Amino acid sequence: MLANNTPSGVFRTTSNPTPDAPVAAFPVSQRANFVANTGASLWNFDDALKTPYVLEWNLGIQRELFKRVAFEARYVGNHAVKLLRSWSINELDFINNGLLNEFSNAQRNLGIGRTSFANQGMPGQAALPIFERLFSGLPAASGFTNSAFLTQLNQNQIGGLFNAIRTSNTYRLNREANFPLNYFVANPFANQAIHVDNSGWSYYHGLEVEMNRRFSSGIFFGANYTLGKVLTDTRFLTSQTEGQNFRFLRNRGLDKNRAAFDVTHSFAANFIYPMPFGRGKWLGRSANAVADRLIGGWSFQGITRWSSGAPFNINSGRLTFGSLEGASAVVRNMTAKELQEQVGVFREGNGVFWLNPRSGLLAVSGASSRAVFCQPGQTTPCLDHPAVNEDGNLPYFGLTGPRFFNQDFGLIKRTSITESVNFEIRFEFFNAFNNPNFTGLTNAIDSATFGKLTATVDNVRGGGVTSRIIQWAVRLNW
Repeated sequence: MLANNTPSGVFRTTSNPTPDAPVAAFPVSQRANFVANTGASLWNFDDALKTPYVLEWNLGIQRELFKRVAFEARYVGNHAVKLLRSWSINELDFINNGLLNEFSNAQRNLGIGRTSFANQGMPGQAALPIFERLFSGLPAASGFTNSAFLTQLNQNQIGGLFNAIRTSNTYRLNREANFPLNYFVANPFANQAIHVDNSGWSYYHGLEVEMNRRFSSGIFFGANYTLGKVLTDTRFLTSQTEGQNFRFLRNRGLDKNRAAFDVTHSFAANFIYPMPFGRGKWLGRSANAVADRLIGGWSFQGITRWSSGAPFNINSGRLTFGSLEGASAVVRNMTAKELQEQVGVFREGNGVFWLNPRSGLLAVSGASSRAVFCQPGQTTPCLDHPAVNEDGNLPYFGLTGPRFFNQDFGLIKRTSITESVNFEIRFEFFNAFNNPNFTGLTNAIDSATFGKLTATVDNVRGGGVTSRIIQWAVRLNW
């Protein structure tokens, strides 16, 4: 390399030669792109992509029960058709290429060899022809004694192990020399080969019941209750690059689940009630004009909101199958319904829990709370990780989290000054009962805070307000 150690302000080609132009190679192959960046993905849009649409239907009945009081009941339903869904065709294939059997043999070898899963000729060990070709010529730390691989074998993470091998350039030459291009996945030159189509769908069914008292004599009351359910095969997140792989391409029906925003029960009510103070009222019936302005004109009002919690599932945190969707946990010696009965809000001296600490599924010690894992022959409720190429036994989004409740009250006095002008004093109580609505649900069974609730919802107004607010205001209305 030539250097100009005495800059003169003049570019001299003798001391600073013009660099050669880079060699252009067009088009760049997808293989070359994947070698340069093994995290690169491909996107493909269905040629027949259509605009999604929603079918809606409802049936209602309305009847006046008493004077000014009406009751209404409705059945409401809708069906979202041809929803956009992006999913990867690159699900790891373990069935048609012997990888499932190879992984099981490697687990057996590791159980015997302890620090290596190679076939060392020990009794009970098996040959591993696939791994041997993948690791040929590589150091042991990249192969049979690789610490990450040992962990994944112990944890049944067949998806995590073979995905690391098939996306790493460390094993690229051995992959390409010894196996067909589509041996691991359909498109070998992409991390995810994402296809966008209209395969998504959702259904909603709801019963709505409503009762209202028409505003009269200063009194108003309204209340409504909804019993609903949303079933879908997508998560309905908010990112414009949202993607969700099918859990198993060979059985797409397993993706049928409650939507992330599904709320089974929802109740809301509001009321205005004029206080019986002032001239002609229960208190101050014969009050003069001055006394009436002081004690009259008060009204009491409130807003109530209550709903059941959002759906969630207990995560194993392990990639035990080929789509690389995180597997759910396994619950043994307890049904899903019995597990749901142990979900709520449990306030203890060392934290707030969504899982009952006395359920037998949780071991609490100080600030930590850990899942109780199954032991051989255990007959009491316990949690476990799924087996190789399997998911957990709980429905996805099959559990319901802690409920939401909030109550606001207001005490208001209005005093007329003229026909079009009035003076108002307001005392307002937001979250009047100072009720916390917990969130931050720790649902990973390997977490040291499993079963805990670690945050609260802002149920008053924007800005992170989670406790009672009392305020008063003076207004002049005209």
